[in-house]
Amino acid sequence: MNDIPSSSQAGSPATGTSPGARFGPWELLALIGSGGMGEVWLAARSDGLYTGRAAIKLLRAAPHDSATTALLNARFAREGELLARLTHPHIAQLLGAGVLSSDGSPDGTRYLVLEYVQGERIDRWCDAHRLDLNARLRLLLQLCDAVAFAHANLIVHRDLKPANILVNQAGHAKLLDFGVAKLLEDTPENTDLTREGSAGLTPEYAAPEQINGGAVTVATDVYAIGVLMFKLLSGQRPYGAAGSSAAQLARAIVETEP
Repeated sequence: MNDIPSSSQAGSPATGTSPGARFGPWELLALIGSGGMGEVWLAARSDGLYTGRAAIKLLRAAPHDSATTALLNARFAREGELLARLTHPHIAQLLGAGVLSSDGSPDGTRYLVLEYVQGERIDRWCDAHRLDLNARLRLLLQLCDAVAFAHANLIVHRDLKPANILVNQAGHAKLLDFGVAKLLEDTPENTDLTREGSAGLTPEYAAPEQINGGAVTVATDVYAIGVLMFKLLSGQRPYGAAGSSAAQLARAIVETEP
């Protein structure tokens, strides 16, 4: 799911969840994002220990397809495992995780509790605040710092794009959504999980090896940062009119120099 957690996003609940539902000490307030794997809700701490807000990411089950449900559960759990490695000022932090069921079984609704980032996409923030070249570069350096930290922990994000990079009210960039991230030194089973998750990648920011189904490395993220930098600094897409259709864009990425 590539939609966490912007206050400007909204939709209709698809998991059967509603405001007021409790997930551990958190109470859901409003739906703020929805995608193929599930939903993201704004939540407030409600146990009286302290006050705070979080983004609760819920997995949407496939009740009539046990194989798909098992795959989604494993991928969702994998995302939590990877996020647990990443404590960084420019990465939305994992605060907790769990499974909510009425009978205490492990087959209930899986959820992740994430830092709630109230902000705008990096491209829209830059334009709305008329940022100059140096200010845009400073935001990109924050992103590079976050991605370098992930790489140092052997994690490749694989879906770097403006929608997954928010700028908060303090002007700080936050990297979100490690739903299709890959651990560089992974087992064959987990490699299969991340391979299955690569279908939802954004072609405009995909590296040639992602288009061709090749091996993903840290260079994959570096390529995406390059595309993002090109757009933020020039206001243009690196492949120009070649990206007028998905097929043309894929061909341009693989066959031409940006």
